[in-house]
Amino acid sequence: MMAPNIAQWRKSKGQEPGIRGLPMLDRLQMPLVFEPGTSWTYGMSTDWAGLLVARLNNTTLEDYMQKNIWDPLGIKNITFHSELKPDVKKNKVKMTYREGIDNPMFNMPADTGKPVAWTDDLVYDDPIPIGDDFGGQGSFGSAVDYSKILTSILLNDSKLLKPSTVDLMFTPQLSDAPRAALAEFLFMPFWKDTFASQPPGTKLDHGLAGVLTLNDKPTGRRSGTLTWSGVTNLLWTIDRDAGLATFYASNVLPFGDHMSHKYQQMFEKEVYSRFGKTAKL
Repeated sequence: MMAPNIAQWRKSKGQEPGIRGLPMLDRLQMPLVFEPGTSWTYGMSTDWAGLLVARLNNTTLEDYMQKNIWDPLGIKNITFHSELKPDVKKNKVKMTYREGIDNPMFNMPADTGKPVAWTDDLVYDDPIPIGDDFGGQGSFGSAVDYSKILTSILLNDSKLLKPSTVDLMFTPQLSDAPRAALAEFLFMPFWKDTFASQPPGTKLDHGLAGVLTLNDKPTGRRSGTLTWSGVTNLLWTIDRDAGLATFYASNVLPFGDHMSHKYQQMFEKEVYSRFGKTAKL
């Protein structure tokens, strides 16, 4: 979605650019935009990794994650297939969208000053064929259970990964050219004051699981925090220096919603304030 030349290539094949309507392998098979290691863009690498994990273990990604992530942490309410887990299907929340924006699924955010409204539209295909589990998108679950994953990584408790692997997740991985491309993308003017946006001048890199912010933040977030956001205006952070993981979860479209950004910043500041007071007791 972020590369106009790939969108044109998809249209030339009679495919609609986006994240719905095609089998997984058809969606993953796209030309490279650049040689690996020479730049950075939003891509399908994590989805390829999920496919590799499933094939190397002769299973589906759903079953692999159930055995190796969800079961060890006592997670019962995350799945790619909500039809197979009645509690997940029963508790799924409908999507909302910011009024005043045409095609909020894919359009850029705008500070319309209008409320959100319910919609029956879906971000991802649901249900999906068994085995079409994407490593980087498309699962359903509760914020409480997702937070168990963040906490396990924060504690580095060896339930999911070796401590040395977790350390690599928080280690900057980019060389100069990809780091510059990442900053150029995140500091584009249209991202200013949008959800998950970074103030210009923030020092950034990329670990093995998300963006590393390498400056202290006014909200209390420390340098070295690992973070990533999701299309429905979700944002998680793991701040090992402070000893705190946060998760702001919503179901609002489009991504980058200005009001959601204000709420997330208030939430993060309040959590750090309360955590600091608790830590001193």
